[in-house]
Amino acid sequence: MDLYFTPQFWYYSKRKLVNGFTQGAYWRDYISTEPRQRLGGIIWLGAPEASDILAVLGSESRKTVLVEGIPFCIWKPR
Repeated sequence: MDLYFTPQFWYYSKRKLVNGFTQGAYWRDYISTEPRQRLGGIIWLGAPEASDILAVLGSESRKTVLVEGIPFCIWKPR
């Protein structure tokens, strides 16, 4: 059991959550099949593939945040 990704997240977010999208190609395939108003993502900017993922997602709506000094990008389509 993944203690950091439990079923309660799905319940409280009221959304389908997908874990482990570590490459831009995974995002590209997923966003081509899902309704865009239901999408969003949180990308750890220190990840080796972060720039590739952000290139796939485009610059529609991004916000960089720090969580205890760790940079993340919050992305959602417009």
